[in-house]
Amino acid sequence: WFAGFSGLKSATIGNGVTSIGGEMFSRCESLTDVTISASVTEIGSVEAIVLPDSVERLGDGSFTGCENLKYVYLGTGLKCTGDATFNYCNALKEIDLPEGMTTMNGRIAGRCSGLEIITVPATVTEIKTGIISAHEFEGVIRTPAGSEAEKYAMEHMQEGDILFISEKCVACSQRRAVPLDEINPRPLAKLLCKFVLKTPHGIGLGIPETMEMALRECGTPR
Repeated sequence: WFAGFSGLKSATIGNGVTSIGGEMFSRCESLTDVTISASVTEIGSVEAIVLPDSVERLGDGSFTGCENLKYVYLGTGLKCTGDATFNYCNALKEIDLPEGMTTMNGRIAGRCSGLEIITVPATVTEIKTGIISAHEFEGVIRTPAGSEAEKYAMEHMQEGDILFISEKCVACSQRRAVPLDEINPRPLAKLLCKFVLKTPHGIGLGIPETMEMALRECGTPR
């Protein structure tokens, strides 16, 4: 598919395509716009998706039906998501929308039986049809106090509910949040990350950038 096309700026999977492989946008550093048609019912057996930080918009239904998807990194450049972006992703437990995102053109997910947490940053100022259907979701929506997402959540809260504030605010204030495009992994980081065991709990040290940060913190000898 598109893996390795560093100059690719926009990608559309048209009607009629029903199945596409995993790692379809791997190493597409210039990609800013992704649209996948509703005819696609399978995206490989993909368990993790890492979008380039250059991606600014996701079209409607971009990852609908990825039943094996367990982890997704949406990139620091994402500004806008379409409707039903992660519908029927039953293995997905958490959706963490990045700081800097501004618009949700539709509900981010629906009928995701395993979804537990959705984190919406304060930078999201436009939520057109809601975050997720309230009757389908029994998990947690995390958002900073006073945000647009909080206004949405308050309409659905009941006595005994708890509204969590995103941990990202704390991470940013402690300078623990570093954009991927500001990290230049050394060759050792690129090598070591290939041996990291993949789990459903997150990508961990499985990409060169996170491995590089671990090397900086612990030192190369360790």
